[in-house]
Amino acid sequence: MLIYNLLLLILSFLILPLFFVNQIRHKKNPLVHFGKGLKISKEPGKPIWIHAVSVGEVHLLKPLVELLLKKGNRIVISTVTETGNGAARRLFGDSVDIIYFPIDYFWVVKSYINRINPKLVLLVETEIWPNFLYQIHSKNIPVVLINGRISIRSSLWYKRFSFFFKPLINKFNLICVQNEEEKKHFSEYADSSKIYVTGNIKYSNIMKSKCKIAKPENKIVLIAGSTHENEEEMIFSVYKKISRKKDVFLIVAPRHIERVEDVAKLAKRFDISTGFLSCFRSYDFDALIVDTIGDLSSLYGIADIAFIGGSMIKRGGHNPLEACLYSIPVVTGSYYFNFNEIVGELKDNKAIMIAENEADLADKIVDLITDEIRRKEMGRAGFEVLRGHLDNLGKTINLIADYL
Repeated sequence: MLIYNLLLLILSFLILPLFFVNQIRHKKNPLVHFGKGLKISKEPGKPIWIHAVSVGEVHLLKPLVELLLKKGNRIVISTVTETGNGAARRLFGDSVDIIYFPIDYFWVVKSYINRINPKLVLLVETEIWPNFLYQIHSKNIPVVLINGRISIRSSLWYKRFSFFFKPLINKFNLICVQNEEEKKHFSEYADSSKIYVTGNIKYSNIMKSKCKIAKPENKIVLIAGSTHENEEEMIFSVYKKISRKKDVFLIVAPRHIERVEDVAKLAKRFDISTGFLSCFRSYDFDALIVDTIGDLSSLYGIADIAFIGGSMIKRGGHNPLEACLYSIPVVTGSYYFNFNEIVGELKDNKAIMIAENEADLADKIVDLITDEIRRKEMGRAGFEVLRGHLDNLGKTINLIADYL
C-alpha cells in the first residue's frame, strides 16, 4: 500500500486537475468526494454502508435496502455519479443517508469511516478501492461484495497485476457472485470457501409497474430500450422498412437521457415524426422518445416486441429480463457480453433472437411482427426464465445475515 499511496500522491498533479475539470463539467462540486457537505444522521446504532457506483447499481439495491430497513437497520448509501445520487434520493428519500463515495486518498477514506462508523460494508459488483478496503479491514469492519462480477476489461488488469489485486480481494469477508463463471474468476484471487453463487440480484428487483400511457390501438408496438449512439440510426432505418408492411408504432428509450434531442433530430432525417414521453398527449406521431428516468420498464408492458440496446455496438448489452417480465419476445444484437449467462439461458429456451447486423435485425423483427403465435411462445418462454431468478436476493440476504 505504501507504493500505491506514493504513486497516487505523485500522480495527483495529473489526476486531480482532470478530476476537478470532469466534475465541474458535469456541474458537480468535486469537493463532495472529499467530505464537503457530508451529513450522517445521529440515530442510535451503527449503520450498514452500501456502495453502488451509478444508477443501475442503485436501482438493483431497492429490494435489498427495503428488507434491511424492515429489520431495523440504519443505512448509508454512497454513489460516485450524480445521476446515481439522484436516483438514490428518488428511491429512498429520507429513509437512508445518501452520500458521495470518498476519493481514495487514505486520509479522506479514514475520515469517512470514522464519521460513518459502519457495522458492515456492502460493495456492489466490482468495487475495488485499495485504501478503502485496507482501512475497513484494519478496523475489523466486515466487508461483503454482493452481486460480484469481474468484467472482461477488469480481468485483464487483475491478471496482469495479480500480486496487487489478490491481497485486496482477500480483504472481503464474503463474496457473493452472479454465476459459476464469476466464482471461477474470483477463486483465482480469493479463498473459494468465502465465495458463493447467489445469482444476479438485479433479477430480483424486476417488478411490474403500471405504464403512464395506454397502448395505441390497432398497432404493433416495437420498443428499443437503452439504445446507444449509432443504434438509433439502425432502429429508425429498420422502422422505415417494416412500417411499410405493418402498422407499427416505435418507442425509443436512449440509455443516456441527455441524448434525447439528438435522437429526435436523427428521427427527423428519416422523416419520422416524434413526441416526448414527458409531454405525451396523444398518438399523433410515429415514434415516442423516452425523455424521463425510470419509465422504461413499465413501457415494456405496452409493447409487442423489444429490442435491447447496447448490443449492436460493443457496449455489452443491457438487461433483457425487464422485457421478459411482460412476456414479450426479445431481440438483441451480438454484443451482449455483459449478460452472457442470461442471454445464453434465454437462447436455450428459445426466448430471444440474436441479430448480427442491421439487415438481420430488420428480418428478425419482421418475422416477429408477422407471426403472432411465435411472439406469444417466445414471450412465455422468457417469463419462465425470469421466474427462475426471482429468489436471488433471498440467497444473498441469508449469507449476510450473520453480519447484521
